[in-house]
Amino acid sequence: MGRLAGLFETAGRTDLPADEEQAVGREILASLRDQIAHGVAVVDPDEIRDSWERFQHQSLAKSVVLSPSLYAATYPGKYADDPRRARHHAVLHVHELGVIGQTADPFAEKPTVTSGFEFLRMMASRVDIIQAMIQTRVHQVVPFARFYREDDNNPLGVRFVRNDGERLTKADQKEIARLEALIESSGATTDPLERRWNQRLRTFPGFVAAMIADTLTADACPIETVRARSGKLLGWHNLDFTTIRLAFEDGYEGNDAIVGVQIDPLTRQPFVGFERDELIYEVRNPRSSIYLGGYGDAELEHFVRAATAYLNLFAMNSTFVDKKAIPRGFFTLFGDYNQRQVLDLQQKWQLLLSGASNQWNIPIMVARSKTEGGAAWTPIDNMAEAEMFMVRFLTFLVSLGCAFFGLAPEELNFESFSVHTSSLSGKDTTEKLQSSRDRGLIPLMLFWIGLVNDNLVSQLTTKYRLTPVGLFPEDEARKHERQKLTLTVDRMLTIDGEAKHEDPLIGGAPVNPALQSLYITSLQQQGKLAPPEQPGGEGAPPGRIGDGLPASEAPLPYARDAGAPATNRGSDAARGRGGTSAARPTGGRLQKAEADPPLVVQIRHLPDEAWP
Repeated sequence: MGRLAGLFETAGRTDLPADEEQAVGREILASLRDQIAHGVAVVDPDEIRDSWERFQHQSLAKSVVLSPSLYAATYPGKYADDPRRARHHAVLHVHELGVIGQTADPFAEKPTVTSGFEFLRMMASRVDIIQAMIQTRVHQVVPFARFYREDDNNPLGVRFVRNDGERLTKADQKEIARLEALIESSGATTDPLERRWNQRLRTFPGFVAAMIADTLTADACPIETVRARSGKLLGWHNLDFTTIRLAFEDGYEGNDAIVGVQIDPLTRQPFVGFERDELIYEVRNPRSSIYLGGYGDAELEHFVRAATAYLNLFAMNSTFVDKKAIPRGFFTLFGDYNQRQVLDLQQKWQLLLSGASNQWNIPIMVARSKTEGGAAWTPIDNMAEAEMFMVRFLTFLVSLGCAFFGLAPEELNFESFSVHTSSLSGKDTTEKLQSSRDRGLIPLMLFWIGLVNDNLVSQLTTKYRLTPVGLFPEDEARKHERQKLTLTVDRMLTIDGEAKHEDPLIGGAPVNPALQSLYITSLQQQGKLAPPEQPGGEGAPPGRIGDGLPASEAPLPYARDAGAPATNRGSDAARGRGGTSAARPTGGRLQKAEADPPLVVQIRHLPDEAWP
């Protein structure tokens, strides 16, 4: 052991007399001063290594894992030596107590400006435009928090589908009905009074609304699960995100079972600990940064400067309306006035025009020219330009906030900041709203449905999962087009909630025009529909002969020989008495009779009045 290390060890003894402790301290300072004066290292590296090996502690070892020579590059944990338990090998984590963000608190704090979660909640509640953005998304999501039924007029909702991709059968309906009752009640309690007042559980739409508002405010929507002694899931609650903190990676004060705590907002003392099966904590915007400590990256954290500017602009305009402040400038009187008259005018202005709060108190100046009298007001600010600046700046701030939340300003009844149409969006409002739906609503919907499936539905069943209905309108349009190609009139009326057609033949007819002729032919073959009368017979429509052709397209009579007189096709001259064709000699030769002569069509000219 070196001399300096021995002096430090002697100074650390508790039984050392006061005079000897002072002497050892003076000797340590003298030794350090001599080494610094001669350019010698204050502490020998060998002495540091020896001291480290003797005073090494597990909690201190985690803070020096950046040096591979001091600690093995494997993840330190309870099962580090068990090859069957796979653990990740990264060692630099904010949860590792001593690497990044070490505080006196035994839990990880969200690294946000000012006071973390409390600041984000205050920001969302104090800035009205932020509240409008959050409420807009909540109102768009809540209609999906219901189970879709084909017999109602609401095209939005969720429904259960099988995880194996197969169609639902009648055997699945009973199990799905049970799952729907659990999801709608946020647990196993179906009595609304018991659920609301005793267990403090929200319905499924209320649960989703609170979850969406929380995640849009702070990217944190913690959920507490209620379980029976057997571990069966009985219900779930929304938790206040400002009171939930994640525990360090090795647990709360060394207890690996605790993954999060709930703190008192006033004293910041943890009073409830959650194990991993009691707390659900998912984030929408995960980041790999070790400084975030497992928390999300909320949109409001990037909107702080813009929100401050919005508040200042809002306060300036509201002050102008509330206090009736006038624009900056000065008032000039022209004429030959003495000092007493000017003071008298100023006092009367102060009493009669300035008001109780001096809203209209302005400076008054006096000049002798300007045609021996008069008054003039000289403004300092150009109000027209200032008003245009404030309007455009306000539009920019709102558009910036909408960009963070994936909204279109038109959804808030605001105009967009850009005067030019983006190449990624359409020219009309419909396409802009569709673009906003793709950028903001669809990712938000997929987030909360995935959260419910992964953390709640998966604990109730492994056979089914929730999927949204009506989230993709183009899919619904394609579904409707497919239905028109295959469904019947009665089926389409049933989907629309209407009664079946009174005529069963019409109700069973296909909607697709291409299938209607086949449907009529099928009915005729089954004897359910009388075939149409033969052309040319009784009841034939006027103006049509032969095979139903109009009179202008009647078949020409055929001749047996070239140059022979024409005869009617069905006359006895062309056929035998028995109705068969007869062979006649022509030019000394026998010509074979034609059993079915070809049809020749002649297009005749009709007068104009004959056309319909």
